[in-house]
Amino acid sequence: MASAVDPESRAKGIAYRKALEDKIERREELSLGEKRFLLRTGVLPYKALTFPESLTPAERNRLRFMPPPDEVAASIRRLTNGAMSTPDEVFQKALDDAEAMPHRFSPQEDFSFLHPTVHQGRASSPLSLFLRV
Repeated sequence: MASAVDPESRAKGIAYRKALEDKIERREELSLGEKRFLLRTGVLPYKALTFPESLTPAERNRLRFMPPPDEVAASIRRLTNGAMSTPDEVFQKALDDAEAMPHRFSPQEDFSFLHPTVHQGRASSPLSLFLRV
């Protein structure tokens, strides 16, 4: 049975988390203890920012607002008649086709559907890619 957290401890935890979010926004380095604190919250964007190498393919897809990897692969195989099964293969094919027809395709212009900060090659802040800050 989980023990209840008293309101004062909860308030301190929330304040500490907010302080760490501010630190991330300022692009300051987090200590290992701070990273572990954020990881224990169970919030997926915190995991991505603190221990990105620990993300599973399914978690990466959730962060990208994509279906699970097996659904993505099945859709790509269906749409390409089995010729491809990963997003990387699709992107590479698009880039290869773009190089073959430079007058008809400009990656800088045609990837404008991405979020403006991503399209410009940078994010306004690390958390802005994941959270409404």
